[in-house]
Amino acid sequence: MVKKKSAGEYNAIPYMCQLLCRTLWVFYGILSPDGLLIITVNSVGVLTQIIYVLIYLIYAPCHKKVKAFIFVSIMNIIFPGVAIALSLIVLHGDARNTLIGYLCAVVTIVMYASPLSIMITVIRTKSVEYMPFLLSFFLLLNAGAWFAFAMFLQDPYLIVPNVVGLASGSAQLIIYIIYKNKPSKVMNSSVEMIEVYVEAAEEGIHKSDSTKRTCISEPAPILSKGSSFKKIMRNLSLNNQSESHSGYLLVPC
Repeated sequence: MVKKKSAGEYNAIPYMCQLLCRTLWVFYGILSPDGLLIITVNSVGVLTQIIYVLIYLIYAPCHKKVKAFIFVSIMNIIFPGVAIALSLIVLHGDARNTLIGYLCAVVTIVMYASPLSIMITVIRTKSVEYMPFLLSFFLLLNAGAWFAFAMFLQDPYLIVPNVVGLASGSAQLIIYIIYKNKPSKVMNSSVEMIEVYVEAAEEGIHKSDSTKRTCISEPAPILSKGSSFKKIMRNLSLNNQSESHSGYLLVPC
């Protein structure tokens, strides 16, 4: 996003879910007697997710920026603030730990499920551009490591969501392997357009000048041998640019 000065078709919801999740886990670690490791790891997570969300807000298109800002305000400021305040004021002891534990588990499950939108995009476009391999790989490792840690602690609030994380991470890697070498729909459409232009040019060349062409809409002239290829590629380029503005061609913004 920084290199291209654009957030393109990137979805900010997974980063917002991550930020909410890490914030609640930090508070859960503060409440837990054995929570030092939970606090340390998730504090780093809070910092990195804040950076990711800020980058998205900077480079997102205007129509997405407003929507993302509203989501961030509700999901990452209002909701965790209200949850933490209520737990501190209203609840005490085990009841407080139980409430925050349930919230952490639910939000973590949502976090691991949030890449479903990205996976759908990959299947639809047959392109893995917006599902980086390393992100999916380390999400799987993260879920596996926390699952092992939770088994030692016998903490159900850690065990259940990370089982979902293992399933989600595995699904992402499988989809990545399936589509990593497949041409995207944009490439397929480009090839089809080239074939259409070439067929139209060949058909025009074999017709006499006096015959009105019926297969090519007027005022399209017959392509000469010297300029046909250049015109084909120029028209193809303009067509692809049009597709990118319509949202069919996914260009990072």
